[in-house]
Amino acid sequence: MQKRLKRFRSKNQTEKIVWDAVKDLDSFCHADVAKITGMPGDGLRVVTSKMFRQGLFRIHHSVGNVVHYTSFSVAWLLQDSLEKRMSNHGAVWAAIRLTREFVVTDLLAGIVVSRPEITESFISDYCELLRNAGHLVFARKAMPESGRMPVYRLVKNTGPIPPEPKHTTVLVDHNLNKVVHVEGVFL
Repeated sequence: MQKRLKRFRSKNQTEKIVWDAVKDLDSFCHADVAKITGMPGDGLRVVTSKMFRQGLFRIHHSVGNVVHYTSFSVAWLLQDSLEKRMSNHGAVWAAIRLTREFVVTDLLAGIVVSRPEITESFISDYCELLRNAGHLVFARKAMPESGRMPVYRLVKNTGPIPPEPKHTTVLVDHNLNKVVHVEGVFL
């Protein structure tokens, strides 16, 4: 299966910089490219539009007047999204989207028959991660002394592909007391 729409051949240095910045992103807009590369937006708009006309990018989706592009083929994106939805996080995310308000044990009861490898602690950890990211809120907080578990409510349903935790390498400079590099991110 072809991952990219078309093989990239650099015409000039600006195109190479743009390609290196966006080639691994699922989707991006002109503002994303400007932020990543640090280049002015007007010139980038011309370059990315030209690369779109050359068939290197296709429209992924639009949000209002902002067009988001991708360099991935439709077949590859479909396969990739299917693999993500079939993951353990995908199974839990689908159950969360279906129930909208839940207790972890209720999700586990619905999932464990088809996915016995998913544990209560896996679901709890994922729910806390989603809560910290703003996807879930407490509908009712836990009361450990009475044995009452927290009730979560879905507030940010972003679609069928599950939000995934990613582990990245960071470099902390203790002399400056700050993070100076995050793998794959321009600071």
